[in-house]
Amino acid sequence: MIPRIVVAIDFGTTFSGAAFAYIDAPRQREVISSWLSGGNLTTDKVLSEICYDEKAPNGYRWGLNINPQDERHRWFKLKLGPSQATKAPIIAEDTLSGGEIKQIDSDVDPITCATDFLTALRKHIMETLLTRYGGEFMEGTLIEYILTVPAVWPDKARDTTVECAKRAGMDSSYAISCVSEPEAAAIYCLFSMGHGRLRVGANYVVCDAGGGTVDLITYIVTKTAPLKVQESAVGDGGTCGSIYLNRRFELFLTEKLGGRAMERLRPRINAAVMKEFEDFIKRDFCDLPTQDEYTISVPGVRDTQWNGVQDEVLTITRGELREIFEPIVQAILELVHKQLKAVEKQNGVVAAVLLVGGFGVNLSQYHHSLGDSS
Repeated sequence: MIPRIVVAIDFGTTFSGAAFAYIDAPRQREVISSWLSGGNLTTDKVLSEICYDEKAPNGYRWGLNINPQDERHRWFKLKLGPSQATKAPIIAEDTLSGGEIKQIDSDVDPITCATDFLTALRKHIMETLLTRYGGEFMEGTLIEYILTVPAVWPDKARDTTVECAKRAGMDSSYAISCVSEPEAAAIYCLFSMGHGRLRVGANYVVCDAGGGTVDLITYIVTKTAPLKVQESAVGDGGTCGSIYLNRRFELFLTEKLGGRAMERLRPRINAAVMKEFEDFIKRDFCDLPTQDEYTISVPGVRDTQWNGVQDEVLTITRGELREIFEPIVQAILELVHKQLKAVEKQNGVVAAVLLVGGFGVNLSQYHHSLGDSS
């Protein structure tokens, strides 16, 4: 039998990751954690971004190889889906031009961006596999690729994703297939919990909250040893991921600091201000009275009596953050409630709502939302 390696790619709106396993040892799964060329940085995910530069190898840089000051293409995955998938009705009028995600450089279409990004991803994966197994073994080994896609994407959007993967060279070995993001998350969560924590007849809602979309699916346990489940509520989802929260924060900054101050801040916003919001405030905010104020550095912005800035530090109140978070959280709660109601119609009982994904970590800190969803 010809050796085969399965490569699973979590192709995300903001971050992507990959793991692999030799088919004869499926339990020995390995997650790729080295993404920076020539560096020692280890992380399970790489930025889903690409920067076109004639001086760079292949004409572009990608992921962690992009310089902080470079303009880059982001969120192109959303553009592979149906037109309504790039809209977020709950915040369209507030934060997005025409309700749509804007391309930074409109001269490159999202299919080209996705193809080039997946090409770079494939090459890096192959370099990792060669290092892991050696050239002689890899020469006679087939590679099967599995990519994740949002639950609400129709067949056309899935086909577009597969076509990008084919153009990226992923069909040269064995096969390419897609799996819905909440389905992949559910398989991992339920099998990781083990049969000792699961009970037959119990339903589990898996909420995969990512950068662009939030996807959900519900499974009922039919057997615990070996574990067997079946879908009890149809997968659903919406465009209310973490990038929309970032957009609302940018709008808040514009209103708080004023247009001129934002223009001075704009060149640094992704590298400094938004990173501070992403890494600290967004992860820590719980909407609890134990912390009524948060601070963030705004270099170059002058102090005034009305903007809350002192010594280039902006103070943000808990109420202001609640207004930023609330529309996004409420949209996610509506999706969760739809799953709960679907199970209730079948006289089922939901044992737990499992939050996964990068944005899911943020949501787990937001105690008010979790209290409502329970």
